[in-house]
Amino acid sequence: MDYALLISGALQLAAALVAGALFLYGAFWIFGKTTGEMDEIAELKKNNVAAAILNAGVVLAAAIVAERAVEPSGDLITSTIRLPDAGVSDYLETTGLVATHLALSMLAALFGVVFATRLFAALTRRIDEMAEIAEGNVAAAIVLAAVVVAVALLMREGVGSVLDALIPYPTFSIKDFGG
Repeated sequence: MDYALLISGALQLAAALVAGALFLYGAFWIFGKTTGEMDEIAELKKNNVAAAILNAGVVLAAAIVAERAVEPSGDLITSTIRLPDAGVSDYLETTGLVATHLALSMLAALFGVVFATRLFAALTRRIDEMAEIAEGNVAAAIVLAAVVVAVALLMREGVGSVLDALIPYPTFSIKDFGG
C-alpha cells in the first residue's frame, strides 16, 4: 500500500470539502453583497424560484472556476508529502500556497461573475434583470444564470493558467531528458 498517496488523498479530500463549502458560501454571500439590488436571502425565504435559479448559477460558476484550481493544489500536497526530508516549514509553505491558490481562484471567479453580470445588464438596457428576478421572473433568471455559467466556463482556463504560476513546479528542459 502507498501510504503517502493514501495520506495525500485523505488530505486533499478534507481540504476540498472544507474549502469547497467555504468557497461556495463565499461566492453566494459576496455576489449578494456586490449586486446590492436584491436581498438574495430574503428572496429565497419568500420562495422566489427566479432568485434561486440565479444563485444556483453563481454557485455553479464559482465551482467551475474553483475546480481548475483544485488539481494543481492536490499535486502540490502530494509532492510535499512524497519529499523524503520534508519538514514542518515545507508543510506550512504548502498549506500557504494551497490556501492562496484557492483564495485567488475564488476572487477571480467572483470578479468574473460580478463583472459579467454588470456588463450583461449594461448591454441589455431594455430590461433590469435583477429587478425582474426580484419579482420572480424565472425567464430572466435562467438567462442571467446561463450568462454567469458561460462566463465561468470561458474564463476557467485563463484563471487556471494564471494561478498555476503560483505553484512552484520543478523546471525541466529537453537537456534533462538527454536531448
